[in-house]
Amino acid sequence: MKIRVAIVGVGNCCSSLIQAVEAAKVGNLDYGVAFDKIGGYAVGDIEFSAAFDVDRRKVEKDLSEAIYAKPNCTTKYFEVPRLLAKVEAGKLLDGVSAHMLDSVEVIEESKESTLSEISDILKSTKTDLVICYLPVGSDQAAEFYAEAAVVAGCGFINCMPSSIANSTKFKEKFAQHKLPLLGDDIKSQIGSTAIHRSLINVLQSKGAKINTTYQLNIGGNTDFKNMRDPQRSKGKKFTKEVSLKHLFKDEVEIGVGPSDYIPHLRDYKVGYINIEGVALLGMPFSIELRLKVEDSPNSAGVAINAIRAAKTALDRGIYGVVDKVCPYLFKNPPVQADEKATFEWFNKFTDSVT
Repeated sequence: MKIRVAIVGVGNCCSSLIQAVEAAKVGNLDYGVAFDKIGGYAVGDIEFSAAFDVDRRKVEKDLSEAIYAKPNCTTKYFEVPRLLAKVEAGKLLDGVSAHMLDSVEVIEESKESTLSEISDILKSTKTDLVICYLPVGSDQAAEFYAEAAVVAGCGFINCMPSSIANSTKFKEKFAQHKLPLLGDDIKSQIGSTAIHRSLINVLQSKGAKINTTYQLNIGGNTDFKNMRDPQRSKGKKFTKEVSLKHLFKDEVEIGVGPSDYIPHLRDYKVGYINIEGVALLGMPFSIELRLKVEDSPNSAGVAINAIRAAKTALDRGIYGVVDKVCPYLFKNPPVQADEKATFEWFNKFTDSVT
C-alpha cells in the first residue's frame, strides 16, 4: 500500500519531509517519528506524486533537485534519489508578498495557472492527498488549492495558518465529497507552542496560578522574512494565541508572535518562553526558557503522521474534518484540547485502525 502525496510549496519544510521519507525507505531513519505505523502505513509507504511552486528555479525540475534550490536553506541530511515527480507552475494569487520579491523569482506561468489545470495534474498523477506548505498569509492561494483538491478527489492537509479546516465552507465541501480535511497550522515536533502548552499544563496540575506569559520566536528562513509584514504574520499570531488561550479558565495576559528575521540563523529558530504567576501562599515564580531547533525538520515528523492519518481516514470512509486527529497535529484545530487529551485521541485513532 502506498500513499500518493502532492506538495504545494517546495520550500524548506517540503525538503525536510522528502528527505525523511526517502531516508526511511532505505532504513536510514532510526528515530524521530512517534508512530511506526498508522493504519498499516509505514513512513516509507509515502510517495510523492506531484508538486507546485511559483519560483522559476524550482519549476520544471525533478522534485529531488528542486528541494535544494534557493532560497531553501535547510540542512541536506540525506541525498534524495530522483523521484520522477516534476515541479509544476502553481497558482500565484497572494502566495508571494511584495517584500519577498527579492527572494522569490516568480515564474510568469504562475499568474495564469487555472483550477482545472491544477486539478487535472492531481488526477493524472493519481494523487491521494495534497499537503499545503504555502507561506503564511497566502489565504487566497490556500483556498485555491483546497478547492483543487476537492475537484480532483483528494484529501487535504493544511500546514499553514489560513482557515481551511476551520472554514465552514470547506468543512462542508470535503464532507460532501467524502474526503478527509486536516488542519490548521501544523505543530512542530519540539516546538515553542507544544512546550509552552505542556509547561502550562504541568503548572496548572500543581495548583499554580499563571498571571502572565509570552512566547517570542526569531529565525532566518523565508518563513520568518515573510512574517516581517504584520499583515502576513497575523494568521500565525492568531493560531498561537488560540492554542494557548483555551487552556486558561481565568483571564491571563498573553503575548505571542514571531518577533524578527535574523538572516544568519538560516533555517534555525530560537524561541523564548516566559511564564509568571503565584503558587501556595502567594509565592511568586517565574520561568524563562530558551529553545533552539532547526525549523523545517522539526515539522516533518508531524507532517509524516498527518499524511498517514489522512490516508487512513480516506481508507476507512472518515471524511470532513477528522476531529480526533487534528488537535494532536495542529495549532488551530476546529476542536481544541489540552496536550494529554490530544495524545489520547490520536492514540485511540491509531489503535482503532491499525
